[in-house]
Amino acid sequence: GEPRIMNSIQACRVWFALLLFPILIGCRGEPGFLDSSGQKIQATVFASGTQTGVAESGLVLCRNAKEWSELWARHMELQDPESPLPVVSFSNENVLAVFLGDRPTAGYSISVVGLESRSRGWVLHTREKKPNEDLPQLQVETRPYTFLIVPNHVEEVDWNPDS
Repeated sequence: GEPRIMNSIQACRVWFALLLFPILIGCRGEPGFLDSSGQKIQATVFASGTQTGVAESGLVLCRNAKEWSELWARHMELQDPESPLPVVSFSNENVLAVFLGDRPTAGYSISVVGLESRSRGWVLHTREKKPNEDLPQLQVETRPYTFLIVPNHVEEVDWNPDS
């Protein structure tokens, strides 16, 4: 027989399925990381990127609204327009932020690869992605960062970059 031509409704259904299916699959399960003993630590990455007002490399744990609003203000110094302060319920969660500091070109990023529970707190394991040296890179200074929401019962967090 002759080939059938899809009508616009069928085409929309196909595109909807192709676009939505990966999103639904990616959202399955609860956010978190497994520590070395196999215990799940509830933590969610809620923001990451390459432009921040925080120039120095380091890890910051915000335990209250004042610390959080001050850090967010520093972070947003390079943004125009500024994004509103994300709401955090400090009665049961904290914000953990990790900053790589200045990088000379585009192509750098940071990803969280683990959050490990230890007797005195946690260790955040991250990996820095570096640009491919064989490819040209945009010559613009970047400052990769990641923000996480974590439970508020942790006293201290250490950082293990490039785990």
